[in-house]
Amino acid sequence: MVRKLKIPYGFQDYLPNECYAKRQLENMLSEIYVGYGYKEVETPTVEYYDVFHDVCDNDKLKKMFKLTDNDGSLLVLRPDITLQICRLASKLDLTYPQRLYYVENCFEYLDNNDTARTREFAQIGVELIGDSGLDGEIEIVTLAIKSFLRAGLTDFKIELGNNNFFKGIVSECGLSEREISYLTSLIERKDSLALESFLQSTNASSDFYDKLLLLPTLFGGSEVFEKAEKISENKLTYSAYENLKKLYNALKEIGYEKYICIDFGMLHGYDYYSGFVFKGYSKNFGLCILDGGRYDGLCPSFGFQGKAVGFAIGVQRLLSVLNEKELMHTAPYCDYAYYCENADIAKEISFVEQLRKNGKKVIKLFCNDTETLLGFCKRNNISQAFVIRGDNITKFEKESILCQK
Repeated sequence: MVRKLKIPYGFQDYLPNECYAKRQLENMLSEIYVGYGYKEVETPTVEYYDVFHDVCDNDKLKKMFKLTDNDGSLLVLRPDITLQICRLASKLDLTYPQRLYYVENCFEYLDNNDTARTREFAQIGVELIGDSGLDGEIEIVTLAIKSFLRAGLTDFKIELGNNNFFKGIVSECGLSEREISYLTSLIERKDSLALESFLQSTNASSDFYDKLLLLPTLFGGSEVFEKAEKISENKLTYSAYENLKKLYNALKEIGYEKYICIDFGMLHGYDYYSGFVFKGYSKNFGLCILDGGRYDGLCPSFGFQGKAVGFAIGVQRLLSVLNEKELMHTAPYCDYAYYCENADIAKEISFVEQLRKNGKKVIKLFCNDTETLLGFCKRNNISQAFVIRGDNITKFEKESILCQK
């Protein structure tokens, strides 16, 4: 019996107020995306393992919930919706960019020691599939900022980066893929001491050495562009620098400067994203709430040419932030509560349904005394009550309810 009352580690129930807040948030954000011409899509909870095998790294492949179909095919609970969107987009007309959004859950197998994530997590995200260039990136970041603002946040930052800045530097360094992978992790977490120690153990030239040590410090406002330009000698690096500068200036012109910052050392999804990347954070909340970027290399892996850029919001993390800031929506109270005594059911339904047609929320109590009715109203902040006895309706206003013990 005890086991029946528990749920597996990393999963959760949403109680009434939590579920209401979640739906309200998803609906509010959906309205924004629909207003920009995005259309909702749904993808299957279960996919073939092969959809993710050639694109995801080994760590992500190990964290997939796997199951076997009756024909022996290996299936997984979806760990990533963007890859599903890429598969789905192969069926669409990409003469013009396709604007898509989704509200779905992802799954990740974690052991009981990983407390920063959950095994099932809700996401709401947007994907702009097709050749949209810098204008598409401006639109995507704008939607990210509008999403946070619509949710009620004001003290947040959207960090902008570009993986190609780092890729251009290391393309000439002569390091192995394994060394570059380790180097990437050090720069991403801004571990300057470990970075310096690692570089000293390599045969990197002093010029290359200095550039990489500088990367974790290239974080902040427009002032970082001057420092970054000095090490943008490689064609790929300079192109990334120019892209980020143009994006920053465009967002500044729109009036979003206070919400954004630059991070040339952001190497988020190094093998997944193909250039521009970004993350969203709220003040005093240490986890990333939103992340995304450009992934021009993913659609070709599904057999068609298609550039793409998008982002996903961790719904539960955003709800946690809203809850801490007392910004989370709570389920609305009913307007009326009532009970019946020897009432004609047709008259009862006619009266109550008219209230509901007028937009009122009405709840029926299965009791036989006024004290219980008014006590229930007081505990649940319901301001009006009535009793139907035969053909008579007795109404109780807020004053009567507040007098209850």
